[in-house]
Amino acid sequence: MMSKTEAVVSADDRLSTFQSIYEEHGGYVRKTVYWLVHDDAVDDVVQDVFIRVWRNIDRFRNESSLRTWMYRICVNAAHEHFRRSPRVAEETKIHEPELPAHDEDALSMHEVIRKAILRLPAKQKSVFVLFYKQELSLEEVAESLGIPLGTAKSRLFNARNAFIEHLKRNGVDYEKQ
Repeated sequence: MMSKTEAVVSADDRLSTFQSIYEEHGGYVRKTVYWLVHDDAVDDVVQDVFIRVWRNIDRFRNESSLRTWMYRICVNAAHEHFRRSPRVAEETKIHEPELPAHDEDALSMHEVIRKAILRLPAKQKSVFVLFYKQELSLEEVAESLGIPLGTAKSRLFNARNAFIEHLKRNGVDYEKQ
């Protein structure tokens, strides 16, 4: 049986480990979540990611990299956010107005790209963001999401096509970008 002193040391070690993880990985967690959810949800989902990391850090078994494990938590937290908020997901898919063509004053190219990404179905969006925005290889994407490599490839293909179509519908010549 563990003594109270050992339990305190263990808790201190856990806190120190968590702080290190937050300092090292907080930036890319926020960036990943930023591309997966709308602005009003980013802070909540990032907080949810780190709550999950805190609760499960003792279960991390080094079978994959810490970053891969955390990408999976990010994606799962974003998907859960949309499951808990079906109205938000529905508005994103159906009611979001199209972007004005060639209105550079209204939206920057960054915003146009983000809006196009946010309109992708959740599973395609996850692959797209990890591949293009986080620059993971397809193998790393598949590992992070716990899906076969072929599934990652087909989701990326479909996401890329939907992304390009959205840009075209909004007057963006994606080939010049």
